[in-house]
Amino acid sequence: MIISHTADVFIGPICDYVIAPIARYCSVWGIPLITSGGLTEAFTLKVPNYPTLTRMMGNYHAFGLMMREMHRHYNWTIQAYLYHEWDEKSGLGFTDCSMAITSINRAIGGNETSSGTFDEEKAQYADYLRLLRQIEKRAR
Repeated sequence: MIISHTADVFIGPICDYVIAPIARYCSVWGIPLITSGGLTEAFTLKVPNYPTLTRMMGNYHAFGLMMREMHRHYNWTIQAYLYHEWDEKSGLGFTDCSMAITSINRAIGGNETSSGTFDEEKAQYADYLRLLRQIEKRAR
């Protein structure tokens, strides 16, 4: 019996910030990384960093393309988004919401986009109402 002291495959993680360095190491080692995460558009760039990464679901780029087709089909010209984003000073990076919105804006051109962000851990009901009213005014 031959015993190998290397991994054959890595399964997980799902957090984009953890996937990125592990996927880079896996590409150097030639080991597949399979995840249900990795939705960030950067992971579509297989060369040079992510050749062994396999995502088990779609990605933000594909979501952005789907949204672009919906905009075209319904002839939507103005869009507004209200989404969760960490306080920049928190050091937590971008939220999944933020990365999805970035891909949507890239796909549709984003010229007429209005958005508002909130920290879901701090926002109160009145904050949501205020943000919705601001977005409504800018989207007219």
